[in-house]
Amino acid sequence: MRSKQNHPVLRNSIRLCQALFCLALISWPATTARADDEVKVGGDIRGRTEYKRPYNYVASDGGEPTGDDGTSLRTRLHFHWTPAENVEFFMQVQDSRFWGTDSVVDMADADLDLRQAYVTLNNLQSHGALTWLGENDLDVKIGRMALPTFGDGYIISSNEWEVNGPIAFEGLWFMGNFGSDEFAVDVDLLWMDLANNDPTGGGAIGPAEDTVFWGFNAGTGDIPWIGAEVYYWTMDRPKGVDEMTYGWRITTDIPEDNPLAGLRGVFEYAIASGERGLLDVDANFWVVRGEYDFNLFDLPHTVGVGFSHATGSAASASDNETWSAPLDLTHETLGHFDLVDNSNVDDLFFQFQVAPTDQIDLHIDFHMFTLDEENGGWATASGGTVGAGGAILDDDLGTDIDIYAVCQVMGDNELRFGYSRFEAGDAVKDATGGFDDAGDYLYLQVLVPFGTAAN
Repeated sequence: MRSKQNHPVLRNSIRLCQALFCLALISWPATTARADDEVKVGGDIRGRTEYKRPYNYVASDGGEPTGDDGTSLRTRLHFHWTPAENVEFFMQVQDSRFWGTDSVVDMADADLDLRQAYVTLNNLQSHGALTWLGENDLDVKIGRMALPTFGDGYIISSNEWEVNGPIAFEGLWFMGNFGSDEFAVDVDLLWMDLANNDPTGGGAIGPAEDTVFWGFNAGTGDIPWIGAEVYYWTMDRPKGVDEMTYGWRITTDIPEDNPLAGLRGVFEYAIASGERGLLDVDANFWVVRGEYDFNLFDLPHTVGVGFSHATGSAASASDNETWSAPLDLTHETLGHFDLVDNSNVDDLFFQFQVAPTDQIDLHIDFHMFTLDEENGGWATASGGTVGAGGAILDDDLGTDIDIYAVCQVMGDNELRFGYSRFEAGDAVKDATGGFDDAGDYLYLQVLVPFGTAAN
């Protein structure tokens, strides 16, 4: 029988959002007009069947890495209400589980998880003490919400591929647009409470500290041919262990009437500093990527090539020089086999895409992985590092090819299926004690949305 214990995150989040929602309505000007009394309901059901052999080259069964297969089901239901002009309330509940088991994924004490529950106050610049902002726009979300993606997701990425979806956090998210019609800057300022640690400290001397992530991303597209972004993020962990990540991202935006239209480029560079354990952090990451859109046989094609570099720690390093992105998702950037984390790794990648119909996109991605520092070991996507400290004698991690299709079926329903193959290199063989067989991964995913779309 399922446990009757209350789910603390669910309970506390509901109380928080109830309080915030009441505060928002009470404090908003009484002259604010009603906008929409209708509660809009929607959601989606997503099922995915997967087959992977081996699972991650690390977990073993009788000396051989284990495989894995199964079917997951994720169900979401959301409610969107606009009780007054410039005031919105959004709540989303979610159930995630694997077929054949009664236990939910990472939610042992509750059938349903409160995924999101927040209040959005729009156009703050038109009310009260913020009228000095003039024509600039400023909105804020307050409550529990899902992590967004910035840029290509190398630094911060929502995690829709995983069964539970993006990281959800309690906090604040300010969204502003500042400037003029000629030049404006979009600014996102976030404060996230990622881990609500035991406030009693577990009976220890003092209260435990939460793990808090905060910072900003600011960008503009009003520079001719160029899009530019800068960002600064800080992860505040308990006991004063703080790590900062800051950098910039440049993209090309060539006008359609230019002969070079269809050619896009991205360059991003980031630095990590602060403390990790007992060592100072001195790491960096960069990626350069180019894409070109063209028509062939009246079909739209895209080809791309790029290279990413995430530093590792050499044997002689006095600081921790291993790059570790704060909140990234490697499934979208480092191959669908999910074997390599964006840490101590170089990735030379090629991409090809064609749309044979308006409802079908076919993709082929190829990745060639090498270690930045053999001594730093192989950082796996599932967490942890294998073969650090001299066990790996070669920098070749292997190659990953992903062939997949995304199809729109009968309206907004989505069918996605793919095949990935990983050819293990000598570094994997060294790290696992000699196992270097090729790996295969197959999946079929169906997404069925209903009602109104989530905002």
